[in-house]
Amino acid sequence: DKERKHNNNNDNNNSHNASSTPISNKSIESRKQLWNLEQEIVASLVQLEKDPPMDTSVIGDNGLFQLIRDDCHDVFSFSSTPELYGGVDVSFPADDGQQSVAVYVIIDKRSMQVVYHDHMYFPLDIPYIPTYLAFREIEPLQRLVHRQVQTKPELTPRAILVDGNGILHPRHAGIACFL
Repeated sequence: DKERKHNNNNDNNNSHNASSTPISNKSIESRKQLWNLEQEIVASLVQLEKDPPMDTSVIGDNGLFQLIRDDCHDVFSFSSTPELYGGVDVSFPADDGQQSVAVYVIIDKRSMQVVYHDHMYFPLDIPYIPTYLAFREIEPLQRLVHRQVQTKPELTPRAILVDGNGILHPRHAGIACFL
């Protein structure tokens, strides 16, 4: 708690100034109409890439375990090119009135070492509404990724794992599509 308060007080750039005042049901309904439109736009902008063909010959008698084991051998290859992957998530406080925290971590797959990490505290001003998670969590996650790209562009990951849906969403625009 002491470190959290210290970080909050000394790093005002790590939180936005949105109020944490609860919003009314009428306001939520009008926001949902706008959010639906925004989700339609985001869904129309998503571009999917085909997965490369998978070499199923490595599966053999050991099944999927063999495939995973072979992939782990690649982690320890001596390639000089980093294989960077990121991950983002948001954690919520147990008590109302406390700030939430968004985190962003990048690892190098070769060494499995963390090469970048950042976090941001922020107030919750939108309640959880199924299928609208992006509008509750995306702003701090986008800020974290943007900050990394601006300050450490050489660490931009190949992919970012998001704790939330992407196109597997009723409107094909979950939080992963927004990031």
